[in-house]
Amino acid sequence: MRQKPGIALPRWLLRTTTMQMHSVDVVLVMALVLQHHGTADAVRRAAGQLRDRVCAEHRPKMTALMRMQDDVAALQVALNIVQRATDALGILAGKPFPTRPSPSESPPDQGHMPAP
Repeated sequence: MRQKPGIALPRWLLRTTTMQMHSVDVVLVMALVLQHHGTADAVRRAAGQLRDRVCAEHRPKMTALMRMQDDVAALQVALNIVQRATDALGILAGKPFPTRPSPSESPPDQGHMPAP
């Protein structure tokens, strides 16, 4: 039997019984957070909630995202997660993922009627 090139991962790292969410689930959560909330605080909260539910190799990344202090960097990491997946799946390939504008730009329409 031919051995595949590369490093053999330990069995505990490949165990999926501890993994409740797959990578596509994480991408979906990040995409929803970016479109619905569009804030770094929401991205950090989502990363904290996902941290113990993802596979072991992604846990340090979620922890780092949860603790990231720079708002722009946290949003960029979440956007990169979504952008890589959409490009790989052929969804909006080559186009930037549409996110909600930050609160400092233009506030979204809240559906309020103007006072008469």
